[in-house]
Amino acid sequence: MFKSALIKLYLLLTFIVVTNPLSAQRIESIGWQRGLLVYLCVFFLAILAMVLLAYSRFSKTKVFLSILLVLASALSFGYFQATHLSMEIFELEILLNATENLLDAVFAFSGMLTVLLISIVGLVALLMPSNSHVIFFRSPFFNLFPCGLVVAVIISILVSREGEGTQAMPTQFTPIAYWLTLKSEELMLDDQVTSSELTLEPAIEADSGDLVFVMDESMSGDFYDINSSSGVPTSISKYQPINFGIASSFANCSAPSNRSMRYGVSRSSYLTDVIDKPTIWQFAKRAGYRTVYIDTQHGKGDFGNHMTKLEADFIDDFIQVLDKDVILYNKDLYAASLLHERLNNNKKEFIYINKTGAHFPFEGKYPKDEKRYHPSMPPSGFTRSFHEVDEVEYPVSGDALTRLKFVNSYRNAVSWNLTAFFSELYKNKIDQPYILIYTSDHGQTFHDDGRKGYGTHCSIKVTDPEEGRVPLVVFTNIKHQRIKLQQAAKMNVNKVSHFNLPATIYGLMGYQSMDLASYHEDLFAPLQKKDQRFLSKYYVRFGAEPIWNSIYKAVPETSQVDKSKMVYHHF
Repeated sequence: MFKSALIKLYLLLTFIVVTNPLSAQRIESIGWQRGLLVYLCVFFLAILAMVLLAYSRFSKTKVFLSILLVLASALSFGYFQATHLSMEIFELEILLNATENLLDAVFAFSGMLTVLLISIVGLVALLMPSNSHVIFFRSPFFNLFPCGLVVAVIISILVSREGEGTQAMPTQFTPIAYWLTLKSEELMLDDQVTSSELTLEPAIEADSGDLVFVMDESMSGDFYDINSSSGVPTSISKYQPINFGIASSFANCSAPSNRSMRYGVSRSSYLTDVIDKPTIWQFAKRAGYRTVYIDTQHGKGDFGNHMTKLEADFIDDFIQVLDKDVILYNKDLYAASLLHERLNNNKKEFIYINKTGAHFPFEGKYPKDEKRYHPSMPPSGFTRSFHEVDEVEYPVSGDALTRLKFVNSYRNAVSWNLTAFFSELYKNKIDQPYILIYTSDHGQTFHDDGRKGYGTHCSIKVTDPEEGRVPLVVFTNIKHQRIKLQQAAKMNVNKVSHFNLPATIYGLMGYQSMDLASYHEDLFAPLQKKDQRFLSKYYVRFGAEPIWNSIYKAVPETSQVDKSKMVYHHF
């Protein structure tokens, strides 16, 4: 009987060691100082809490806590498998704000089988029957105290260290502590979710016709043929684009970039602007536009990208292109078809489109017969299905060939998506006057600096400038606006930031620049490359500072990898 207790202990320790791969590295980095004692104490408490839980009497409380701890470790360990970094509170917040891509992130970029197997080991270790002589607690509620104590200690460290200090702490408890902290903050800030009144009036009648803003998904401007001689074919050049070159995004993650655009935030007060400023929809309605939102990213009735019910109330036509109705790689085609109809309906409209673009997994984002670049990633059964479309095989190694396949899948997705979208949009003549501004929410990194993992964006502390490098192209059939925009592009090519777009759109709606003093310069003002910065640490709290990144700054040399030996590259 004692033998079974030892097997149980062995499985539990195996589970703890495997799911905390950065603990030894963290101990070494802390060194011999007071912080090391704190770190070791937290780990000791965590191990003790799990041992007490494992050897306690079987109960519903024990089952619930065991499943919760295993799921928490699976999430954190899966994040490590994808990025080779520790998941901290800011990383979890990003994942929670992109829940529609959470399964993609876990399954497409992590060693799913490893995570699954070690999770099973952990669950067995915690729940397998114990010898009654080694049961510590007979009351199931005693299990809550040691586990709750560990979570409370981690939360106290978060608050005292400005959201830092929990790197590589026990993965079984940190996600729970992070979630409770974020949820508490959300409940306290609920009363701040308001719809600010727009007090401005347009000074003139807008002569820009329909206004369209297209926010693509995960499209790196460096991969476009209009920005690089080695870029993938996109067909954009056929349609008389006014190309502003490479711009910098608001952030390197979808939700903050989209929210920042819709609220016209400034660099100095972006977190309070989403409370204090009116939305882009309010500006459009005040200027006499019918507001239209075409969303190809989310499920029926889901807002996503931080949109709230209060904000959505200012949208006249809320249109969603759903998975059940349109095959995945044709969703943006369908959106282009809808847009074409809207630009010929004799109504004055402001249209905001969230495209599907080329978010991972890349396979399934283009038809099988559109594989322009080989070799690419093979299909897999591990990620979500969309009408039996090929799915991406999650990368399981960091070798050069796997990375080449990964990049080629992205190239295929970008080339197909853009060619198809613009071909559909311009398949017939557009009669109404219009201006269309096209960009992407963020770029992509493919770890050209040799860093491990397959995270493509949303990194926080070590961020590749590529994550903030996005395209910016304008289309119009209004002659005088085209001349004006061409002059602006000539002056500001490769100098624009997303922060310049809200004032540009509001100006095109008829609002005067003197009334837009709280917004950054528009596209028609002389801009500077030094302002092409994006946020990687967007969500800050407890006095922490945001992290800004230049799209030109060299990636920190964290690796000694010889880049000349890498057989893949991006543009």
